[in-house]
Parts: sequence; structure tokens; C-alpha cells
Amino acid sequence: MDISRTPIQGIDQYFELTEIKSARCTSGKVIFKCKFCSSRSEEEGYIIVSSTDSGDPKITLNKTGFKEDELIDSDLGIKLGDKIDLNKSDDLWKVELERCTMKASERGEITLESDGKVLSFNSDTTDTKQNLSSYSVGYGKREVNRNPEVVKTVGIGFEVDPDESFYGMGERFDEIDAKARTIEGWVTQAAGSASKAKYKSSPLLMSSRGYGCLVDSYDDMRFNLADTNPEAADIVLEGDYISVVFAFRKDTKQVLSSLTEYVGRPETPPLWSFGFWSSRNTYESWEQVQEISEKYRSMNIPCDVIHLDPGWMGDELDMDWGESFQNPEDELKKLKTKNFEVCAWEYPYLPKGTELFSDALARGFLVENKDGRPYIFEDGGKTGILDFSLEEASTWWKGKNKRIINSGIGAIKADFGEYLPKDSVLSDETLGSSSRNKYPKMYRESIAEAFNEIGKDAVLWSRSGWAKQLDGEIFWNGDSYSDWEGFETTIKSGLNSAMSGYLYWSSDSGGYESEPSDKLYEEWMKWSALGTTHIRAHGKTPREPWMFEEAKDCVKLALNERYKIMPYIYSYAVESSHSGIPLLRPLALEYPEDPASKNINTEHLVGENILIAPYTDPGRDRKVYTPEGEWINYWTKKTYTDSHRISYDSENPIPYYVKAGTPIPKQENTEHLKHGFSEVFVEIYPGKRDSDVSVPLNIDEREEICVKNRSGDIHVEAPDRIEKLKIPKKLLTNVRSISINGEERDVEEIIQLS
Repeated sequence: MDISRTPIQGIDQYFELTEIKSARCTSGKVIFKCKFCSSRSEEEGYIIVSSTDSGDPKITLNKTGFKEDELIDSDLGIKLGDKIDLNKSDDLWKVELERCTMKASERGEITLESDGKVLSFNSDTTDTKQNLSSYSVGYGKREVNRNPEVVKTVGIGFEVDPDESFYGMGERFDEIDAKARTIEGWVTQAAGSASKAKYKSSPLLMSSRGYGCLVDSYDDMRFNLADTNPEAADIVLEGDYISVVFAFRKDTKQVLSSLTEYVGRPETPPLWSFGFWSSRNTYESWEQVQEISEKYRSMNIPCDVIHLDPGWMGDELDMDWGESFQNPEDELKKLKTKNFEVCAWEYPYLPKGTELFSDALARGFLVENKDGRPYIFEDGGKTGILDFSLEEASTWWKGKNKRIINSGIGAIKADFGEYLPKDSVLSDETLGSSSRNKYPKMYRESIAEAFNEIGKDAVLWSRSGWAKQLDGEIFWNGDSYSDWEGFETTIKSGLNSAMSGYLYWSSDSGGYESEPSDKLYEEWMKWSALGTTHIRAHGKTPREPWMFEEAKDCVKLALNERYKIMPYIYSYAVESSHSGIPLLRPLALEYPEDPASKNINTEHLVGENILIAPYTDPGRDRKVYTPEGEWINYWTKKTYTDSHRISYDSENPIPYYVKAGTPIPKQENTEHLKHGFSEVFVEIYPGKRDSDVSVPLNIDEREEICVKNRSGDIHVEAPDRIEKLKIPKKLLTNVRSISINGEERDVEEIIQLS
């Protein structure tokens, strides 16, 4: 192998696993002593295999040697088990775990096997010209000042099937199938929705073959997914070791559930947060906010939250109420009497010249440069970065937030968090290059702890992230462009966020940059209202529905419909905190055996039983792909059993379909969710075929509604709270009889209710 011609930049020598010399099992771990060879020399290193508490293999490649305590600490908090066995036959070692068997030969060949699935780690990583095209199992070295050499990167590579697809790795703005691409695992200010950069990255990778990987690290990493070599993929990070959990399951859905369990699933945000959030780049005064709130109520437009962007602080951005926002306790009480919650904006940067900056500087709370001085960067002005790795700095920031929260604020928008230069130095002596992906978590945790320490549940509206959402946290996809391309890439970012384990997610409806057309605003709002867990309209120009004359009526109808089906939306949202499966579901997640599903990027499921296909180009018809089975148009009640096209017409509702047989828990019209649900009833969508469909009902406790259709005889099993059933009139021809919990109901009674 001619390493001098390698396309992997920044490496002088690449060392590849060539031999396993010995193995021993100790303290719940198997330690392989290995030989790694480059074109010029050979070295020893270690591969350590441990078992997670769920029985999956965690494989660690450690060049620097092995210490007994190195596998105890996990960057992501992954818990280990001790059920692991080692045996050898001829030249083959077998590591037996609960869910998987690892085989390793003396020649350095490694495979993972589970229920007939085999994942082989690469042995040939060169192209036809013998250039190094991807990592196998090994590490790269770089010379520093000609000597000595230091480990620069370390990676694990594996073979790829021709028809394999890859998902996850964060909130990408492109197609959900990432095959034939290289994805950077690096939290970055994406500056819009047409970028390869990601506000929220993730170390979670899933394959359509029924396995997934979770890289246990915050380090900068790269996923090369059959990009430079069509037969190989690799995961490479900057550092001297890599640790990866491999999970094999029945399908992608079960893989996602397992991997989200490892990083931890968030508690569901409160019900009111699922209502509509009204926002602008900033409201200018309490007088304006009160006027806006009155207009929502007088026009009977549902709304639960009013968001205050930076204007609430005034010009100083000093985490205190500005001149136009004095007497916050009284003003917030007025809004609460109208059943509004309020969210306030902040970011972790301190403008130079403010009292906030001077105070933090005097206390030593700022991230530093290599010379020990505060790291100052340009963000519309010179700005310092708060160092959340220092406990005292985090406590100081929590104090600022507690004062705001005690005023009556219900939520905090944790904006930014992506700016941590690679050469910056934190108080824990780590560099920005190794802490950048962790910084958003430290920042957001400080805010969440401020809520918790004064006895309140945290509600955060956050932009930057890595691996895990906090309890009560909603992510949004940043500053989308206010055009049709921005809308389409926003939908894709939602699908990719879902495939990365982010459960509660939203966008700036209408886009953030510039002013959207009425049609764009309408379609974006309709999709957000009926397709995502949370909905906020926000941008540089006003985003209230009445500001869009041609769209306001349709938007109001969509918001009303959202509040009606909120029992369905909220029930699946609660369920996701238990299962790790989001409300917003790409077809590839719910129908992994359908080969067409991996290419569907602008339609998705809402829970298991509703399909939404927003218009993303008003000049063209909309093709809707329906998976197997009967799908009923929510608005027209027409039944479809295959894909079809719908002509674009801004007067028509968004394409919205219900899987035949589905019971949808609903409530009557309401303008807010502050006091919970009104009387919940069930609307059933019977098809022509027999069906068995269940949906969750999570209101006061976790329950379920089950509907069986047998030749038109509808049998409903539901909690006692459900007394009222409805069936759309146009679907009554599919019904011969109906019963609930074994009690026959008069079909004529159902007709009257419908």
C-alpha cells in the first residue's frame, strides 16, 4: 500500500490492523493485543470489546495502551454489562454477547454476527490504483515538528452492501439516505437550510440492513458512507481512540429505539408547548405584545405561546429586562389570564463593552485563547464566550436565568451555542476541537438546571445539539430561507432529525430570512400545524397569520385542525419518550421493507397512521406515495391503494391521509391548551378491507385504543373515558355494525354525531 498517495488529508502514515496476537477476558471485557502496520513500520495497539447493559458489543480501538479504568467512563453515559465470554478454536476467537457474536482471526479479520446478519470489518480499503480510499480498522499518524509522531485520527471501517442505505448523523438538510456521501459530525452554525453544516449533529448512524452504530464521543468525527469506496464505509474521529456501540435488531425502527435508549430519551414537554408559538425577530414592547395577544383571542386564532426575541433585553443584551419591558411580573400575569405562556431568548455570548462581559471577565468565566486571554470573536461585534465547563460560571449563568424564570417566563429559547473555535481553551484544559460538540449540552443544561432548582419543569427551545435532547426540550432547525427551496430542505432536516433520535422538533414556519409569499407561508404553516410536534412562526418580518391576507383563513383552519387532533399528536409525542420513535416518521423508518421508501424525502408519517405530503412547488402537481394498504384522504374521504398525483391548488387543504381502520382521538375546537383537553372522542376511518389498528391514548395515563374491522363489523376497545364515537359520513357505507368495549352502538346514533 503506497501511503504517500493517500487522499486522507493531514496524515503522514496510516497503520492498519494486520494481526491479532493474543486475547484475554477480564473484568467483563475482552482485550485483544494487536499489530498495526504502515508502509514503513509496525506498532502494537489494543482492541477492547465490552458489553452494554443491553447485550450489544462496544468496540474500542485504543492506540495508546489499555488501563483498567478506561472503559468505566463513557462520554455519552452508556452503561456497560458484564455478560461476555471468550473462547478460541484454531486461529479464530469468538466473543459471545447476549445479542451478538464477534469473530476475530489471527490475521485481523473481524465480523459481527446476529440472527443471520453479518457485518464484516474492512480488510481491503484501496482502490484499483492502490490509493487508500477508506479506513479499515486503524489509525493515522502525523509528524509534529518532524518528530515525534502523534496519533491524529483513528477509525473503524466496515463493508457495504450494494443496496444498503444509511440514515441519521444529525439534522442534515439533504436526502435521508446518506449513502455515497461523507458526513461531518461537527456542530456548526449552518447559516440557513441549504448548507452541509448542521446546527445539530449526532454520533448515531443506522443502516437499512438492521444494524446501527453509536460513537461514544464528543470529538470531531467523519462518516464516509461508500463515498470514496463504493464497497466500504468508515467512521473516523480526531483523537487517539474510538469507541463504538453496534446494535443489531429486526429493523431500523428497533435500532433507533435501542440507540436512543443508550443516550437517554427526554421527558415530554408540557401540553401547552404543543400549541402555536407566535414570534417575530423581536417584539418591541409589552404594549405590542399585549396588543398581539388580544388580537389572537379576538380573531379566535389558536395560540399558546408568545416568544420574545432579543428585544426584551434592550440594546445591552445583558440578561435583564429592557426599558420597553419593565414590570415583567405584572405584564406576564396579564398574559397568563389570557392563557398565554411566554418564552424569552438568550445566547451564551457576552458582547464586549457590556457590564455582563466585564463581570464575567473579572471572575475568569470566559473561554480563553492559547495565550490565556479571553477568546474574542466577531458576531456583529466583538463577543466573548461563556465557559460552561467551569462550575462557577455555570452557576453564575443559572442565577441570571432564575431571575427571568421567577418573573413568570414559561420557556427559554437557547439560541446559538455552535461557536467554539478549535483553538480555544476551556477551564477544564480541553480545546475547542474536542469540546465543541459538547458545548451546546453544557449551555442548555445550565438553563434547564435553573428551572429545576426553583422547582419548575424546564421548557427549552434550542438550536444546537449533539446526541441527546434534554427533558422538556424542543429543537428547531435554525434560520431557514423564506423560499420554496428553504421549505423543502426544512422538511428534509425534520426527517433527518427524526432518524437521529431527536423527538421534539419544529421550524420557523414561513422561513426566517426575508419575507415569505402568502402561498409559501400558508403551505409551511399547514405542514407545521399537521405534521410536526411543535409549531412556531418566526422571521425577520411579522409572521402573525393576519399579516398574510391571502393565507390567513387557510392557516386558521389548519391551526384549528391541529388543536382538534391534538389528543392524537400529544399521545404519540408522549409515547416517543418511552420508545424513542418520533412522531415525525420518514417512510423508511415505518416501512423499511419497502424499497421505494428510502427515496421519499418530502412526505412522512405523523405517528403510525397519518401520512402528510406538503406542497413544496406551487407550479407543479404533487405526487403522493402511499405505502401498502388503504389510505383515506382526510378531507375528501376518498380511498387510495396506490401512488397518485394531486394537482396543486392553494385552495385545497394539504394532502393528508389516514390509514384505513385508524381511530383518531380528537377534541372539540379550542383556542389554547392551558387547561388540558376538553372532552376527548374518537373518529374512526373504516376501510373496505379487514384491519386491526391500535393508537396510543396518553392523557392522564398511558392507554390504547384498538379497532378491528371484520367485514364491516367494527369492534372498538377503548378506555372508559371514551364515550363518543364518530365516523365520517362518506365512510359509513363501509360499516355494518359497531360496538365499543363489547357494547353495541346504534349506527344511526353514530350518523347523528358525525
